[in-house]
Amino acid sequence: MIFKKLLTIGTATVLALTVTFPSQTVYAGQFMDETGRTPRYQSICTIGINALPGTSQVTYKLLVDGINADSLSGTVSLYKKNTSGNYMKTDTEKINLQGPFLFYSYNSYFQLNGKGEYKISFSGFAYANGESEKINDSTKFLV
Repeated sequence: MIFKKLLTIGTATVLALTVTFPSQTVYAGQFMDETGRTPRYQSICTIGINALPGTSQVTYKLLVDGINADSLSGTVSLYKKNTSGNYMKTDTEKINLQGPFLFYSYNSYFQLNGKGEYKISFSGFAYANGESEKINDSTKFLV
């Protein structure tokens, strides 16, 4: 008898939760509300930039783990922080990576303009199945 009541209460609870909590659609490219979360994309799993600074140049690697991307294109930019605390662009490089690949890796370097705080950023698009989506990432480093 007790088991039958518990089963009825459990079934009613599951039904109530299913009906009262509507589902929410999350679209690709939207940022999560939580701090420190990365965006969800349709064509890629992750994107990242690794920087290895030296005394006169910084070597960087753009890494993109794709899902179904046909190609990537965009601009990698180097910024230096000025005395006002603003980042000023010092150099750029356009890149085009053709696929289809599941993993993209691009290596290059920028010349540095003395000691200070720098930022390298990528802003571009991933192309898949005739559609495109904006992707971006950045990293900061000190020299």
